[in-house]
Amino acid sequence: MHPKVKKSLLSIVKAAIIIVAVPMLTQCNLSKGPDQQAPKGPTEFIPYAQFTADTQKAKFEDYAKRPGSKVVNEKEFQKMQKHIASLYDGVVIKNSFIMENNGHVDCIDTKSQPGLRQGGKRLTVQKPPKALIVQEEGEFQKGQPVQPMLAKEKKDRFGNRMFCENNFIPMRRVTLDELTRFRTLEDFFNKYGKAGTIGVPGAK
Repeated sequence: MHPKVKKSLLSIVKAAIIIVAVPMLTQCNLSKGPDQQAPKGPTEFIPYAQFTADTQKAKFEDYAKRPGSKVVNEKEFQKMQKHIASLYDGVVIKNSFIMENNGHVDCIDTKSQPGLRQGGKRLTVQKPPKALIVQEEGEFQKGQPVQPMLAKEKKDRFGNRMFCENNFIPMRRVTLDELTRFRTLEDFFNKYGKAGTIGVPGAK
């Protein structure tokens, strides 16, 4: 295979890997600012139905007393509640499991995923392009197989199957415990955990 052709194919494969990984990585990394610690694994498994019910009836005064809570007032707390309600509005869940430091993960119907909403409209999932046929030679032969993070035979420490069926995608659950580690909802959405300082890691 010509070196330029091989280099081009390598770039395409790497780009495809990044596109597939972005939805999951975005959910995993969005909440981490310079002063936020990565959450520890959950001490109990919370079914999706219980999660939504608990979120709806949660009270500011209860969360304000929790260790690590920084939410400034009840108004911001309610914004966080509304954000979670909006995020999961119309979402279809098949099963859930825990991925330790990443917390709860829900298997969501591809067609109902939040990423397909835009301006009040629901987009459709496009068919993926045909797989590229790459000749395995040279540096391709040196690679080692990587064990999948999710598989039908894998179970979390609570006995839940760590796998999403066809037409379902894994999405890390966004909770009030996570959002209230920030002063405001705007801070949560900011990459560095402080509104108004995008791109300035050391800003106070």
